[in-house]
This record gives sequence, structure tokens and C-alpha cells, in this order.
Amino acid sequence: LIMKRYKTFLKRETGVPHFAENYKAAAFTLAEVLITLGIIGVVAAMTLPSVINDFRDKEFVVRAKKSATVLLNTLTAVQAEYGETDYSNIFQDSMNGDETADILAKHLNVIKRCKTGTNGCHDSPIKLAKPQDKDGSGTAGYFAEAGLRSLGPLLVLADGSVIAVTKYSSCKRIFEATVTDENGNVVTDEDGNILKEEHVGHSCFDLTVDTNGNKGPNQIGRDIFSIFVDPDGPEKGSRGDLWNILSA
Repeated sequence: LIMKRYKTFLKRETGVPHFAENYKAAAFTLAEVLITLGIIGVVAAMTLPSVINDFRDKEFVVRAKKSATVLLNTLTAVQAEYGETDYSNIFQDSMNGDETADILAKHLNVIKRCKTGTNGCHDSPIKLAKPQDKDGSGTAGYFAEAGLRSLGPLLVLADGSVIAVTKYSSCKRIFEATVTDENGNVVTDEDGNILKEEHVGHSCFDLTVDTNGNKGPNQIGRDIFSIFVDPDGPEKGSRGDLWNILSA
């Protein structure tokens, strides 16, 4: 009775009904809540993948720049150690990959090493920048199916990156390479034979880095890059367009 009189008084004096009388009218029904959550879910499903991909792309760029800085600083440190600017005088033709890795490792924060061809440092297949396999060979979309270990001795760094050292017997050489199209597919002649072409190499050794180790995507131009080191220093051309990323 007291509460009834109080509500009558409140309504008469203020013109506003007691909050309890409007409580149900102000609340959302279960159906409205579910519809709202459904709309939020649809919007999130449409935008979240794009946000995640943008974040990953930025992360790859940051890692690429960091790895490039580490490699370039290491090469500069080697020059200072030997008092020599010509890399062909430091990394001589008679040296193999493991001996080359020994020189570089002194200037890197190495936590693990794997000799040429051994497992345990990087065994994940490496995809080309545009991996497609239309010819059915099973290899057209891959740069190295056995991972970085197929390129030479490996150095695993404390930041999780892995460096492969590919040493050549001469800084200037002629070699054959498979002809591929812009999508990484091998090109064949009318009889189905895979085409080869001659290339002239000028690098004394190559440094190929996977900026996040065995983690994906293990793809050229995203988390895997190479620097080609000729007698005068790193060439302004690299596997994975690293120089373009550095100048962006």
C-alpha cells in the first residue's frame, strides 16, 4: 500500500512513471540480442581476415628489414676484421660453405648450426613467390622442397631467423637454370622437354634468410630472401625483391 501511494505521488509530482513500470519496455528481447550478435559476427568475419593479413604483411616487412640489417652489418664487420674490401680475397675460391659460415658466424648471434645437407635447422619446403604447378611436375611451385638445408650450411640466430650460406667455387661462373614463367611454372618445348638456359653468375656466395625460421609461409618474397655477394659487395638485386622492401 505504501509503495502504491509512493508511485502515485511520484507520477503526479514529476509526470514520470516509476522506473519499475518501464523496465520491461527498456530491455532488449533475446531475439534482438541474437540478431545484433549475428550482425557483429558477419561484419567481423568479413573484415577480420583482411586485418590479420595486413598485420602479417607488416610483420614480414619489419622482419625482412631487420634481417637485411643484420646481414649487411655482418658483411661490413667481416671487411673490418680482415682489413679488406674485396670479398673474393676474404672468401676465396678454395673455401667451402662451412668455412664461409665459420667466418660469418663470428659476427652473428648464433644459437645453433647445421652443416651442409643435415636436418634440424630448416627442413620446411620453400615456395616460390607465385607457387603454381600447372605442368604436373610437382616441383614448379617450389624453390627448394627440402628447405634451406639444400642450399648449404645453416646458422640459426637468437631472433629465430635462419641463414643459409651458399658458397660458389668461383665468383664468376656460367651455369644452367630451368626456364620458368612469371608464375614459377617450368617452360617446356613442343616435345614436353623442360627448357634450360645459361646464366652468368657474379656472386662469390649467397645468403638466404628465412626471417621467422620454419614458421610459415616459407615463401620467397614474404619471409624468405637472398642477398648475392659479389667481390665488391651485395648486388643490388636479390631473391625476393629485398632491396625494394628496404627502400619502401
